[in-house]
Amino acid sequence: MPDWLDSLRPRPWIVGHQPADCRWIEPRRVIYDHELVLFAGGDFRLEIAGQTLDCPRDSFAIVPPGRPHVSWAVPGGRRHHRCWVHFDWQPQGVRPPGPIFTFHPSPPRRELLRPAPASVPSRLCWQGPIAAPGRIFDLFDRLHSRWNHSSAHERRTCEALLLELLLELLNEPGPAEQVQEEGRDTRLVSKARRYLDEIASLPLREAPSVQTGLEAPIISNDEKD
Repeated sequence: MPDWLDSLRPRPWIVGHQPADCRWIEPRRVIYDHELVLFAGGDFRLEIAGQTLDCPRDSFAIVPPGRPHVSWAVPGGRRHHRCWVHFDWQPQGVRPPGPIFTFHPSPPRRELLRPAPASVPSRLCWQGPIAAPGRIFDLFDRLHSRWNHSSAHERRTCEALLLELLLELLNEPGPAEQVQEEGRDTRLVSKARRYLDEIASLPLREAPSVQTGLEAPIISNDEKD
């Protein structure tokens, strides 16, 4: 697993989903944070900063802030569906009230942009296939349900769910790396799940933050021996 993925502490802000027919198109806009989009049911296209990307069913894209973009459904196939998460790669404090995007060509408010930290590789748009759609969409369903229909205490565990989702999507080791990194990746996902179970069982006043728990070393002293 790339080192920069090991340092992620993502924080979700908005989680939603929406069916779309073959005539669906979103307005051209500029967002202030990052948006993870999962495409299902049918094919989509995404135009960002003048470049058009194919987004077939069971694929994903991460749109960065500050870049004009528009997406639309490609006619054909089954009923289209989009799932999305607006998030920060790392905690950046409490999000101030205000808009999450502006319609193009209105210029964005620079003070509201929430860029990625320097540790995240710079790309026009993260994009790729979803290798295990059943698992990814199950993770999203859990994240969506917990974020939108749970108590404030339970919503805190959504950070770990989003971390697991991003790790599944972005960890793309080559054949040689896969053998070496498989154990560490599995331990990180298992650790996130165990920590979720632990803090969910504690009273709200006693529960530590998800960030604090995930910052602890992944490999214990016993494992090193």
